[in-house]
Amino acid sequence: MVQEQLDYHIREVTLEDLQYTDSVVKIVNEAYQTGDSWTKARDTFDFDVPRTNAEEINGLIKENVSNKKTHILIYVFDTTHKEESVIGTLLANYPNDKGESEFTLLSVAPQYQSKGIGGQLMHCMFNRIKRMGATTVVLDLLDNRIDLVAWYKKLGFIEIGKKEFNWRGNTIAGVSSLLMKKDI
Repeated sequence: MVQEQLDYHIREVTLEDLQYTDSVVKIVNEAYQTGDSWTKARDTFDFDVPRTNAEEINGLIKENVSNKKTHILIYVFDTTHKEESVIGTLLANYPNDKGESEFTLLSVAPQYQSKGIGGQLMHCMFNRIKRMGATTVVLDLLDNRIDLVAWYKKLGFIEIGKKEFNWRGNTIAGVSSLLMKKDI
């Protein structure tokens, strides 16, 4: 069997990327909530709330290009075919006064997962936030997501503690948020 070569590029969003909002919402929600994704959290909780929506993504894009930036939003584009399409996202906050930057919305469309794209997104983010003054990247994730914890450890993250899981006011008995960090 011959596999098709995947060509992609990673860049910070622009206002022109508002056209991809529906695709991005689908990618993020599928990555977090469908059975086709090894990164899904749906097995842990059944909150009937999408991870994101068009209003949130559009707001993030508009703020990303404004003068009062608080974050960077990065997209991965598949350029294999004539018309490029978004296949991944990552949102990182500007570093705080301790040099820490937190990230979220790391999502790769399920059919593109396990091809190194998530790792490339992470390395792109490390480079960008380091230039902005970050010395440490922090994250929290569900502590029962063993595969994801192992993946982040492979990228050099270490566990630094736990806290009560709370997402939009929802908690889960027996599930905590695992806090991890990586010095960059």
